Formats: sequence, structure tokens, C-alpha cells
Amino acid sequence: LEQSHRRYFVLRAGSHTGPSRLEWYKSQEKFTVMEKSTRKAGLCGSNKQGVIYLRCCLGVSRIGSSRKG
Repeated sequence: LEQSHRRYFVLRAGSHTGPSRLEWYKSQEKFTVMEKSTRKAGLCGSNKQGVIYLRCCLGVSRIGSSRKG
């Protein structure tokens, strides 16, 4: 059984809200709902599924699948 888990990625520049980072969410809809609630509440997004701080990255590479399809 093969499952495809698509995510919505957001690349943020460093600012008063935090350092530069790559965040991901389950979907674009969840991101937009969170962004609207963040603006009203003044909170930094706590509903994100994950975050990678760019100052911690050495590099980004694309790895191809070893399976031939």
C-alpha cells in the first residue's frame, strides 16, 4: 500500500518573529487558518507540523528514488 503525504512548505525570512526558517503544514488550508488566527492573537504559529532553522543547515539536496517506476 503506497501513501502519498503532501505537505505545504513556507520559507520565512528572518524578522522580529524569528530567525529564517522552513516551516511545513499538513495543507495550505491549515496554513491560512493558522495565519489568520496568528494575526489576531499575535502569536507565533504553534500549529505548524515542523520547522527547520536555516542557520542549522549545511545544505539541501534532492535525492532521486532508487525504484524505477
